[in-house]
Amino acid sequence: MSNENGHGFVNDKYSLSKGKEEDPELVFFNYHEFLAPTQDSSSSHPALVINHFPNYFADKSSSTFRNTRVVRIPRCYDNNPYSDLTPQFSTIYPGQEAGAIKLEEHGEVTTGLYDGGVFGTTSDIIGFKEIISEGELFDIIDTINRMLYDAFYPFRVATLIENIMEVLTGGLFISIMNLLRIRTFTKRKVLELEQYVENVNVKLQPKDVTIVSPRKMGYLSICIVYVPKVDTNA
Repeated sequence: MSNENGHGFVNDKYSLSKGKEEDPELVFFNYHEFLAPTQDSSSSHPALVINHFPNYFADKSSSTFRNTRVVRIPRCYDNNPYSDLTPQFSTIYPGQEAGAIKLEEHGEVTTGLYDGGVFGTTSDIIGFKEIISEGELFDIIDTINRMLYDAFYPFRVATLIENIMEVLTGGLFISIMNLLRIRTFTKRKVLELEQYVENVNVKLQPKDVTIVSPRKMGYLSICIVYVPKVDTNA
């Protein structure tokens, strides 16, 4: 059968882009959240938004494990062109993301128990604002983001020089630096971040709040350990 449309014709049936339709706008949300039915109510009640988690940084048999919870701040991949190399985390207060589950007008939040914690039917973390304010959390995460960008930005002059020397010496440059106990630029910046987290934790100690170093989480999230001000026995 001859080709009626001539050589080189491509049927738009299988085209990846049909017409001038625009891609839908992506909406950011905390991907650590998930929905679960209440453990103390009938199935007719709305699902709970699980947005804080057991403290697995503590021994499961300890009082610390029983009395503390963990909020996870998600990593962002859309706020700089090298997001795969330079870890950055959300500076939006938990529960206020564009894709968060929010309370409808004139609605009421239902609370319930799940996995030893109290949760609501929205993305707001019950009682968390009473522990750490929006401004305080923003300052902490924003500072961590800036320090991580300084440490891992691939085209910083110091990093480029070290990488070039590493190539020219066949991989011996950093080994020699280690023998001389000279840290690379990235290592120095990462240690500065570790010191900053320690200093923040000293300030937050009266609130029973601890920021877990993002290094311990592989720079995939920032974990905040806190003591809930909500009675789980109510």
